Amino acid sequence: MWILLFLINMFIGMKDKKKAWVLGFVFLLVSAAIYFLSMLGINFVVGVTTVSYIRIAIAVFILVMGVLSFRKYLKTRKEDAGCTVVDDKKRKTIITKVKKITNSKSFILSLIGVSALAISVNLIELACSLGFPVIYTEMLSINNVTGFSRIIYLLIYIFFYMIDDLVVFTISMITLQATGITNKYNKLCTLVSGIIMILMGLLLIFKPGWLMFNF
Repeated sequence: MWILLFLINMFIGMKDKKKAWVLGFVFLLVSAAIYFLSMLGINFVVGVTTVSYIRIAIAVFILVMGVLSFRKYLKTRKEDAGCTVVDDKKRKTIITKVKKITNSKSFILSLIGVSALAISVNLIELACSLGFPVIYTEMLSINNVTGFSRIIYLLIYIFFYMIDDLVVFTISMITLQATGITNKYNKLCTLVSGIIMILMGLLLIFKPGWLMFNF
């Protein structure tokens, strides 16, 4: 979200609004594609882990991610919350690249630059949201969702993952005002996600049958 908000601030000041809309949607589309491909990779790994002790290892991983998320909330509840994978130095480097991309006179170069930016940022920050993809794909495995149905469920996940970015971008471009997710909301999401991952990790270890939804 942070890089999208910075892009929006750059787009609002652009004279060519059509270019701004296209670059913004390309950024979102490529971000969704990269996350979907990452989900496919996670899906492949989880899909072959039919051995019980490997599933327990996955559950422990989810549990640890939940504890870390909850711990992060406790540490940052009075500070700015964000992805700790990208430090200030990396953010400044990315911001410099964004400025070059948006100021480029070549539309093709801008498209390539935005696409490359979307790929790099999403790969870097995937570590911040790895817990839920693992939970989701593990639940699909437990419920024996395979083939085309599994792809559909992954696409549904990606849709809901991207919908807040899409809404923020669209509203900001229409109103010409940068609209973002507040820090308070971000911290609340960190807390809730931590609690959910802890609960899901415990269920996968002790009561995996409770996650059978008979798709």
